[in-house]
Amino acid sequence: MTAPLTRTDYCWENGRIVARATSRTYSKGKWPREAHSDSIAVSIEDWDKGLVIKRGREWRPFREVYSVVTHTRHSASPTTPDISSGVPAKVVSRAAKRVERAISKITRDYRDLGAEERMTGPVMTGIKDIGTISMGGWEITVVAQTFSSEVKEPVTGTDFAVIADIRHDGNQVTKAAWVQAKLSEELGVDDTALEDLPKQFRDMNSHTREAYAVVYTPRGTEVFRSDAPDDRIPMAEFIGDIIRCKKGDRSPRVIANSVHRTHVIDLIMMGPGSDRTIRPRRRVRT
Repeated sequence: MTAPLTRTDYCWENGRIVARATSRTYSKGKWPREAHSDSIAVSIEDWDKGLVIKRGREWRPFREVYSVVTHTRHSASPTTPDISSGVPAKVVSRAAKRVERAISKITRDYRDLGAEERMTGPVMTGIKDIGTISMGGWEITVVAQTFSSEVKEPVTGTDFAVIADIRHDGNQVTKAAWVQAKLSEELGVDDTALEDLPKQFRDMNSHTREAYAVVYTPRGTEVFRSDAPDDRIPMAEFIGDIIRCKKGDRSPRVIANSVHRTHVIDLIMMGPGSDRTIRPRRRVRT
């Protein structure tokens, strides 16, 4: 795997984040010291396997959040008007159909797949197939990111995140939802009967209220939110609801924590515009 020759340094200068590029001649060479090196909050390298995120001298949790959100081209403004209610129904239908194909594979091969992780694979493929849909001036991108079962799931209670990015007429909205996957022989099983789910919901809710469970069964899948276990919908409808504003967290912290398999930005949000330093309770893993 070839290392990148260029990285992006997000520097704290005059009270704001400024992106600056640093280059090297050889992929195995050391990164040079630049004039801006002492002002680096976060450095991000784009590898084939994903982002490599490193902290600099001017790191603060809130600065890292906005650096990651900016780098991934998501919206860092949760207070802007939510335009997603205007997404054309045809776009939602197209996205839902691609997820439905993945769900049909889970239902058909339920006994052969066996484990939650193996059933989540087709769901990831179905969401990946959505990609970016452009229609009538709208551009909608839906992606999913699995969380490491060894590093990130124990911290967040989450198996994977779904991120929807909606753009139209110069406006942009990004939202994310966190999902824990479970197996059941039947639809409608009580949420407290699903192994470890109550604790995992508590872990997710410490980060976001947009915490969901997807239950895989031989008869299909159903999704429900942590605070509404009796309100269950198919997975395809869930994806459609994220696109059309009914679901999803627009917090930059949640979005930044949704884009990486292992990296955890551990902080408590102090409110819009806050830049108070909060030390991580755990070592951040990259």
